[in-house]
Amino acid sequence: MVFLLLVLFFSPSALADTFGLGTAGPGNWGVLETGSGQVSFGGGNASSPSGISVNSGASANQANLGINSGGKLVASSTTVINGTYFKHTGNTGDSISGTTIKGGTTQSTSSDSTISTAVSSAQNASSNLAGLANTQTPPNLNNPSSNVTITAASSGRNVINVPIINLGNNITLTLSGSSSASFVINVTGAGTNGGITLNGAKILLSGGLTAANVNFNVTGTGANVSTSGNGVVINGIVMDLHGNESLNGATVNGEVISSGNIDLSGGGDVQVVMPEPSTAAYFTLGPLSLVVAMLLYRRFSRRKKTIVRESHVPVRNAQRVPTSCRD
Repeated sequence: MVFLLLVLFFSPSALADTFGLGTAGPGNWGVLETGSGQVSFGGGNASSPSGISVNSGASANQANLGINSGGKLVASSTTVINGTYFKHTGNTGDSISGTTIKGGTTQSTSSDSTISTAVSSAQNASSNLAGLANTQTPPNLNNPSSNVTITAASSGRNVINVPIINLGNNITLTLSGSSSASFVINVTGAGTNGGITLNGAKILLSGGLTAANVNFNVTGTGANVSTSGNGVVINGIVMDLHGNESLNGATVNGEVISSGNIDLSGGGDVQVVMPEPSTAAYFTLGPLSLVVAMLLYRRFSRRKKTIVRESHVPVRNAQRVPTSCRD
């Protein structure tokens, strides 16, 4: 039993890089608006609705929408939010039609606190990630003429700082790494010289890398995230606390966080993903599991020894067979 648990404990697994997001991270939200902007959904259909859906391995209680004080929700048909809408008590003016919110809407001081904590965590995380240095030489991501692949230099966190991500002509950016690798892509340019622009382009993953372990952190003032064209796919956490995110018709596997307007109309959809257990969880739960296993092992070992001893106890009071009855 102990050997089996040791094998499980030390087996390689996809350990989540939480990026310092805390309660703002994936597993808690599909879309989180941290400022006072408007979140828009619409343009979907019954087979492919706009909204927040659930990816393989995740569950509806992670497909939540949070809008901070001063913001509002504008949603039209066909929109489906599989989780709960956390609405700040200071928000009014929502415009909702043709929309299903499966987890219902909660608007209370408790939801205010939930949103506020997540907002603070997102702001701190973005600031801290922005200060990280490159772990390898960044490639040109400003209108490259061919597909680009960035391969993880290590199984831990990989950091790439680029001024802008501008992909057109159906270009594909592929991030490649093992299940224990993660990427922080800091996009540092300001205004039109920064941000993320995808025109029919895709950001894909390979090698076991998971969307919960990829963070696109847009840090330039006034830099926006914008998509256009058909078939746009982004795998990862898209975080822009300095501009707007217009993800018209795009599919985001991961999470969307912004302090400005978030537009997922045109059938735009965020498919939430479940992060793997964190390293902290392994080093907390792992030793506890081993302690329990050792206690059980000792208990069963003692019991086994007791049984063995009892089986060798001589029979003292057995009746002797008379000599006359012996052969």
